[in-house]
Amino acid sequence: ATALPVPPERAPADISADRLAKTRLVVGFSLLSLGLLLVFGTVQLFFGSLKLAGVPFAGFVLLLANLLVLRRTGRQVLAANIIVALWTIGITSIVLRRGLLVTISTAYCVPPMLALALAGRRSGLAWLGTVAAVIVTLYRIEATIGVPFPVQLANPLTTTAIGVLLFTIGTFLLVRAHEVVKDLALREVARSSQKAAAAERRRRES
Repeated sequence: ATALPVPPERAPADISADRLAKTRLVVGFSLLSLGLLLVFGTVQLFFGSLKLAGVPFAGFVLLLANLLVLRRTGRQVLAANIIVALWTIGITSIVLRRGLLVTISTAYCVPPMLALALAGRRSGLAWLGTVAAVIVTLYRIEATIGVPFPVQLANPLTTTAIGVLLFTIGTFLLVRAHEVVKDLALREVARSSQKAAAAERRRRES
């Protein structure tokens, strides 16, 4: 039996070790993101702004729904790209209210890395281009009319510091999780090869 987070009747019998590993990574990073969003939303409630707090809490609900869709359909690449889209939209929603000069804008480096790790090279390149276009568009808007929807934070320094800390931890854990899942996939491939070799030996001996 596979360890796919989908019902057994929907899990492909011939699923590759690579796809299984990436599905586990999608689930793992989704759970990590849910935790980070809860913390960031709580920080915004106490030190930031009620308007900005709605962004991480909305992301929490949408990520949870995406996990349920993944469980129902088993479409790992689609789920991965939805995660990347939610991250990109969430960051953009904050930048539209705080401006490109705030540290949170540096979090735009995360979506392309996420796409590369969760969905593969093609998705990574596509999201790199998308994020670059978003940054250029935001720059032109801010250079022309300023921050479109300015919001004042109750405690900007505390909110920014905690936000940077959360993104740093999240990025580190993403890379670490990718290494762990890759190692697990290699072990599963090795075990499958050993089983196939043992079966071949038994066939020849019989």
